[in-house]
Amino acid sequence: MNLQVSPSKAFAAATLSASAIAGIVTLAIPFVATSAATNSGDRLIASWRGTYETRVFQESTVLATYRGSWDRRPGEQYLGSYAALSAQSDASIDFTFIGSAVSWIGLEGPNQGKARVYVDGVYVRTVDNYSGSFRARQTLFTTSFLAVGQHTLTIEARATAARPGMSVDAFVVRGTTLDSNEAPTPKPTPTPAPSAGPKVVRLTARVTAAQFVSAVRDNTTDIIELAGGTYRPGLIRLNVDRTRPVIIRPAAGATVVFSGTGSQSAFWLGFGGVAGGITIEGLVFDGFTIGTTGLFDLGNAHDITINNITVRNVTGPVAYSWALYLESDAGIGPRNVVATNWTVDGSSRTLGAFTIEHPPGPQSVTVTGWHVQNASYAIYSANSATGVDIADWTIDSSGLLDTSMSPNPLSVVLANTTGTIRNVHATNSGGPEILPPMVDAGGNTWR
Repeated sequence: MNLQVSPSKAFAAATLSASAIAGIVTLAIPFVATSAATNSGDRLIASWRGTYETRVFQESTVLATYRGSWDRRPGEQYLGSYAALSAQSDASIDFTFIGSAVSWIGLEGPNQGKARVYVDGVYVRTVDNYSGSFRARQTLFTTSFLAVGQHTLTIEARATAARPGMSVDAFVVRGTTLDSNEAPTPKPTPTPAPSAGPKVVRLTARVTAAQFVSAVRDNTTDIIELAGGTYRPGLIRLNVDRTRPVIIRPAAGATVVFSGTGSQSAFWLGFGGVAGGITIEGLVFDGFTIGTTGLFDLGNAHDITINNITVRNVTGPVAYSWALYLESDAGIGPRNVVATNWTVDGSSRTLGAFTIEHPPGPQSVTVTGWHVQNASYAIYSANSATGVDIADWTIDSSGLLDTSMSPNPLSVVLANTTGTIRNVHATNSGGPEILPPMVDAGGNTWR
């Protein structure tokens, strides 16, 4: 079958950054057989295209995200007459596609090094691209899947001084069989320019804290998608005050788990700077040991939304460690914070769910739809917070004895806090201590 060809922009410079190469328009090129006897890439395309829907994406596709220093080199030996080459030891590329199989086409030769290959954030194997002579259009790595779906192929250079080379000529994606009754393979749509639609940046589980912050700092990005896997970047300090809001979320169908140890939080927002315009959603936090802090700790932060979060197996000092901790930094507290649909297991009452501490208190905070069990406190605020809306919580087997406020175990403490609490249902838990100016708006039950 013939494939449609989209126009390709020329590379603006010899050495490319990730943002530069991401601006290239997707190029899907038709297969033209040359030297098929020696070029394994040509043979693979020929074998697939007779049976499967097959697409070839040039190195300049916007479905690929490059990191490090890359050159775009012309040559008739390459598919589409160009290939991306790098001699940087830690250069890498992510290619996100929809298909039932994928193949990386590149160069083998005396100076070509090794590369680690990951699929959906999971290490598969190390590929050695050495050959005694230069050979273009070679199939360097191929993998298949049980069905058509979205996946991310990641290639990470492991170059040496003697063999520094790494290349990307093209990616070949296989879809459904040509006689299949299934719906046609959906074509991956290139990320449009910011003026035409959202700009998406994709990260994998090997991302470092610095790389994560750098992605958030790019104010042209609208969505940061995380490939499935377990992330261990350490503490991520977001002092990024965005004028263009960004959403951080898992890729479609992916499960993203953050894990860490060493008395560290997962995210600090607005400490030593200002954080704003950030939404984080759909993440799981498992296996942390934190100190006197929160898994999420907000200081001088505004317009922050954190939704659909799962917290489990997180421990710390009893009554001093929290899933979500709102405090202040440089005399300024959080403003316009939304946290909905959290599921928190407090690990045998060592972890609290939500707290407001350290004046000046936050302004305009919405925490709704939480499900909390086995927590020390479900809710604790003894600060001058204003505009706090707490609603639609379920609390089970939670609470601590707080002799400073009540002779009975407590699961909810609200003092010096202005706002409303409604439709909170606690079972097998301590009672509430709700003091003015906080308003009990009704629908709350304590058993």
